[in-house]
Amino acid sequence: GRVYALGITEAGGGTDVRANIATRAEELGGGSYRLEGMKYFTSNALYASHFVVLALAGEEPALFLCEKQPRIRVEPLDLSGFRGSGVGKVVFDGAVCERLTEPGVDGVRAALGYINVGRLGYASLALGIADRAIEVIVEAASSKRVFGKRLLDYQGVQWRIASIAARRAALESLVVSALAGGGRVDPEKAAMAKVLGGELALEAAWSAVQILGGRGLAMWGEAERMYRDAKVIDIGEGAKEVLMDYIAGRTVKKVLGSRG
Repeated sequence: GRVYALGITEAGGGTDVRANIATRAEELGGGSYRLEGMKYFTSNALYASHFVVLALAGEEPALFLCEKQPRIRVEPLDLSGFRGSGVGKVVFDGAVCERLTEPGVDGVRAALGYINVGRLGYASLALGIADRAIEVIVEAASSKRVFGKRLLDYQGVQWRIASIAARRAALESLVVSALAGGGRVDPEKAAMAKVLGGELALEAAWSAVQILGGRGLAMWGEAERMYRDAKVIDIGEGAKEVLMDYIAGRTVKKVLGSRG
């Protein structure tokens, strides 16, 4: 089967997508284009059979589909988190690709549709981290005794578990709600889910490390790995701060619009 990778982020950064597009597409005729440029932090890049790429056709952003070929070179990136996700730099050196978006269709907006799905994917990964972190905390706190009683019996530990469990349930409901539009992802709820997912994953992983104590700091230990992965969720598919601005803008618009 096919494995796809989405190439959006450029060397200039991924937050301001439209301003940082440097990859260019030259029309060859017959629906084919030649792509020149590089994409960074592309998930699945090491495993992909096909690449969906945001590039400039003239001055118009467009999406292109490129099948893996000799003129596409993938270089692995050594990141601290998501080490199994095949993240890489993808170099397009005259790769021949086909255009996905029609002329006149904004390729950036089309790309954001894919990103919204990715944001829900990140939120779902946070659910998994929260689930495993709770298990790690309970297992460790049940077996460790401090000042004559189980660590698990201390209210502070119980409240950590309660906080993670409550936020996890809320995030799951938000993810489901974001998908309730008959196959269309709600972009605002996807942004909210990504923000909450990053916060939940960091809280859960940090709590697991804290309860494990010195063992939680061991390199390549499970809790340490969860913490590294949690930070990727906080940054990837749109930095938290940018998404907070987007959510605030949508919320303010709704309030002012209702007073019309």
